Parts: sequence; C-alpha cells; structure tokens
Amino acid sequence: MKQHHLFLFLIISMHLAGIIGLQTSWQWLFQWFTPFHILAMAGILLWPHRADRRYLAAAGAVALATWLIEAIGVNTGLIFGAYTYGHTLGIQLAGTPLLIGVNWVLLSFAIGHLLGNFPEHPLVKAALAATLMVGTDVLIEPVAMAFDLWDWQDGNIPHQNYLGWWMVSFVLFAGLFQWVRFPRNVYAAWILIAQILFFLTLGSLL
Repeated sequence: MKQHHLFLFLIISMHLAGIIGLQTSWQWLFQWFTPFHILAMAGILLWPHRADRRYLAAAGAVALATWLIEAIGVNTGLIFGAYTYGHTLGIQLAGTPLLIGVNWVLLSFAIGHLLGNFPEHPLVKAALAATLMVGTDVLIEPVAMAFDLWDWQDGNIPHQNYLGWWMVSFVLFAGLFQWVRFPRNVYAAWILIAQILFFLTLGSLL
C-alpha cells in the first residue's frame, strides 16, 4: 500500500512540478529533467507486470520499433512530415532521441490498459486506441515545439503527422491486442489523465 501511494504521489507531483517549473526562470532545469520524468512514468506503469515476460518483451519490441520508425521519419520526412528533434529528450542516435521509443511505450501501454479488456474486436479497439493516441498528440505538439522537444519545418504541423500517428498506432495496437494481455493497471488512468492535463494546461499558457 505504501508503494501504491508513493507511485500515485509521484505521478501527480511530478506533472504538477513540471507545469509550474516550466513557467519559471528554472525552465531549463525542468527541461533537462524530462528524460527522467519519462523513465519514471514508464517504470511506474510497467512495474506491476514485471514478472510477465511476454508483456515486457512486447514493451521492448514497441520501444525498438517506434524508435526505428521515428529515426526513419526524422531522416526522410516520409512518415510524419519534415521535423527535427531538439535537445530536451536527451541522448540521440541518427538525430533521434533514444527515449522516444520509451515515450511511445508509455502512451500506448497506458491506453492499452484502458481498452485492452473491452469486448470489441481487436481491430475495433486498435482503431479507437489509435484515435486516442492522435488526440493526445494534438495536445502534445504545441508544447513540444515550445520547449525544444522537436520542431516542424516552417513551424507548421502537417496533417501528415496526424495521419502517420494514426496509422503507426493502429498497426501497433492491432499487434498488441492480439499478443499481449492487458490486465487492470491502476496507474494507467492516472498517468494518462496527468499527461492530458499537463499538456492541456501548458498549451493554454503558451
């Protein structure tokens, strides 16, 4: 129970601290802390399922596959459009932050836990989950550009980005809902709500 309360405290406090800190003269420090924030949230989300080898293998596969997709996308502009990564997400390889795959795991697995046990056909759930992913990205994009996560050519977010997000997410979830069992995870809803409120609040303050 103490661990449960600690995790909930971290989810709430870290997102709240980010909202406040990014509005101060210490903004640079909170941007520097972003990779640790992503790792902490992913760790909290995955922790209850640490003994499930298939679950962890799927998380690793998603992290690697989405990093490769992002690397192809950022170097060709063919998937999401023409964009470049800033320095906020940390160490990069081929112009692509190593942690971007972990961020995909965080978002997709949080949504997977919310929808995984719905009785609908896996492809229907995949379409709904992909739509939720795109909706979240709509909130993320202006904040990402403002705080040096990534930037778009000419500062304009192309429609291709959202189409690319939906298609990649749909294929991702179509596989996950067939391969992975998503049991109840009390942290998934907390993390997803905290992320939505985080980006919604920061976006309204820009």
